[in-house]
Amino acid sequence: MEGQSGDGTRLDRCAPRQRRPGHPADDPAFGYRFIADELPEKGITAGENRVQRLCRDHGIWSVFSKKRGLNRRPAPPVHDDLVERDFTAAGPNELWLTDITEHPTAEGKLYRCAVKDG
Repeated sequence: MEGQSGDGTRLDRCAPRQRRPGHPADDPAFGYRFIADELPEKGITAGENRVQRLCRDHGIWSVFSKKRGLNRRPAPPVHDDLVERDFTAAGPNELWLTDITEHPTAEGKLYRCAVKDG
């Protein structure tokens, strides 16, 4: 059963030695999920939790974290669409376009608003 994680000893022993220059773990875009997906090609079978633990123990992490608990569905419109999504204007002061965005900061919420004369 060479290559199988089984009791975990082979995978635990070889994880630190297999890091070398050019290894995917040296690229900050690759975290434990990528490494777990690549292990079967090397003949090693391991669960994602074990790979995550070994990566954490050896300081390997991805700069791109998985977003948790975010629900990014658009909210219902706050007001009626009076221009019916036609954002063209024949002249100045006929159509104004606005947008407001909330940004959380260490000091509290920051609101940014843009107004454009269509």
